[in-house]
Amino acid sequence: MSQKHSLFGRYLDSYTHNLDDYDGVNILTFSRSALQSRIHSFVLGDTYSIRPNMVGSFHATINRVTNEAFPAKYFDLSDLGVKNVYHYVPGFVLISVTNGFNISGGNGIRSTYNSLTYQFAEDLSWIRGAHQIGFGGTFIRTHENSKLGLNRNPRPMFNGGTTGQGLTDLLLGKVSSMNQAAPGIVYKRQNYVSLYLQDTWKVNSRLTINGGLRWEPYQPPSHLRGYTTFFDKTAFDRGVHSTTYPTAPAGLQFPGDPGVPGYKFGNNTWLQFAPRLGLAWDPKGDALMTVRAGYGIFYELPYAQKSGPVLVNAPYAGGLQLTTPPGGFDDPWQGTPGGNPFPINLNNPIFPLRGTYPIYPKTVKNPYVHQWNLSLQRQIGANWLATANYLGTSTIHLWASSDINPVIVKPEATCVIYGVTYTPCSTRNNYDARRLFYLENRDQGQYFGVVPQLDDGATSNYHGLLLSLQHRRTNGLTIQGNYSWSHCIGDLEEAQLGIPSQYEYPGMRSYYRGNCNQDRRHNLSMSTVYETPRFGTNDKLRALTGGWRVSGIVRILSGSYMTITSGIDTSLTQALGGDRAKQVLPDSYPATKTVDQWINRAAFALPADGQWGNVGVNNIVGPGSIRMDMGLTRTFRVRENHSIELRGEAFNLPNHVNLMNPTTALNNPLFGKITTVGDPRILQFALKYAF
Repeated sequence: MSQKHSLFGRYLDSYTHNLDDYDGVNILTFSRSALQSRIHSFVLGDTYSIRPNMVGSFHATINRVTNEAFPAKYFDLSDLGVKNVYHYVPGFVLISVTNGFNISGGNGIRSTYNSLTYQFAEDLSWIRGAHQIGFGGTFIRTHENSKLGLNRNPRPMFNGGTTGQGLTDLLLGKVSSMNQAAPGIVYKRQNYVSLYLQDTWKVNSRLTINGGLRWEPYQPPSHLRGYTTFFDKTAFDRGVHSTTYPTAPAGLQFPGDPGVPGYKFGNNTWLQFAPRLGLAWDPKGDALMTVRAGYGIFYELPYAQKSGPVLVNAPYAGGLQLTTPPGGFDDPWQGTPGGNPFPINLNNPIFPLRGTYPIYPKTVKNPYVHQWNLSLQRQIGANWLATANYLGTSTIHLWASSDINPVIVKPEATCVIYGVTYTPCSTRNNYDARRLFYLENRDQGQYFGVVPQLDDGATSNYHGLLLSLQHRRTNGLTIQGNYSWSHCIGDLEEAQLGIPSQYEYPGMRSYYRGNCNQDRRHNLSMSTVYETPRFGTNDKLRALTGGWRVSGIVRILSGSYMTITSGIDTSLTQALGGDRAKQVLPDSYPATKTVDQWINRAAFALPADGQWGNVGVNNIVGPGSIRMDMGLTRTFRVRENHSIELRGEAFNLPNHVNLMNPTTALNNPLFGKITTVGDPRILQFALKYAF
């Protein structure tokens, strides 16, 4: 535009259409719906010189994304003869069988996810003597307009609670639980604002110090229609009902009730400041060695999708879970007061018995990370660079959840609960009768099933040493090598995107602390690229033999960590899939690990009914892997602006057998056995003509 202004603009329009993977014959092959996705992105930037030592930069971004999933149509539960069920998506079924199979998993449900994001940022850079001062801010406005597909159709689960085997329970029609909810209507809005100030101070020619402070308040998302829910245990204990929905069970609160933060999913947190400090030091001043160190606090912005589970609450979607329904698979709603509550009618709000209510507290603490690092870098000779890095992190206030309406285990041989005699007192068929709220107040507690409440007290720690050696390109040869030795330990991580994992052992966060899911203790990778020189003086010979690029990557990785589970609900708390085994021998591995016995079967046993296993989280390490990939490419220039590229690639060139993790469910006949391996050698060739 002028000597002081430089304007930049970009527009992107992208369309993707992926087909579903159902082969039309075998229903077990279906795991992914057809997906249509459209992305519009517009960016505008303006860099301007305010004065010779001050430059400003403005950026504006608009992103619009639309996604719609279309499941394949085959049959639903009504077609299978199941009575009195309602399907929001006809011709589509969800079934989960522990140690058996899943039909459609969770990926094939009809759903739409649309978002619109506006972002504006202003940054100023000011040089004043030995200081370069930067300050600025960012504002982001996010709109999410979606229709959630989670459990839109009834989803029966067979976990082996009756016979010990999920498949056998299926054949007998013994449903362990069934989930369903109306489509979750999402009209969420969220604002993000931040300001920062930083100073890079060049103390002298050998030392530079950088410090800064960032202000990042947390503003929870809001729902355009006010579809938010909170729970107050004190109100439940006192029998206080909502004024917005007077027919709601005691303790539930909605927009319009006293103390509820309007249409927002929680209260704002304004006092969030993140300091940062770093330095770079050249000890000798010869530019051959550098020492760097840094520390900072970094806040996470919980994105709007993290509040998604709340939208399945009644009366908006009426999410609920039937536990061991008396009618079994034939008629799961048999005996339920009022019968099947679906489809949901918001004009006549219904709060079903045993409703599921994911709850977020009115005020939650944001996850944030303390991060520190130390780096030593040294140039060796003219072409080699060696680096040693240490990185440590401590993550605070990770989000998990805990059921505040847990199933209480009663050890008595016989007990009477509200006039009903149970022998034994705790079984896999009387979960609902043993839930905390029901035991405290039958009239109101009968409306509550699982009530997972967000817990912001989880933590994790990471320490890692990274060594690297690099050879800069010389005579056509480039070499890069990296080795990391690291350890991550923490509490539960997110089960799905935006859905916190649940502590199935209520109030025992420490029971779920162990090696992180992604923890790999050792990781060695080496890569090289070599381009052949052009030999001789003959033009044809030089053209044929020169310019070939040979590349190779070798990666050696230690095994991932696993948890030994019982495979059934041994704790009698409806902790489906979360019960762990009992370790009875100290050695978890056999003397010689084989494909048929990677884990010592004799070292583990099922806990007694009503007991939790003593096996830790992720304390069994699986097989490591070795992989070598090679590539060969050559580009031939045909004429100006025209070329032909030949490419050949080999993945897992030695055809090394990389074993996958063994089966870890103790009630599975394949426990301890490895039944899958990584990819074999794969060769692929390509020819590309560019003009």
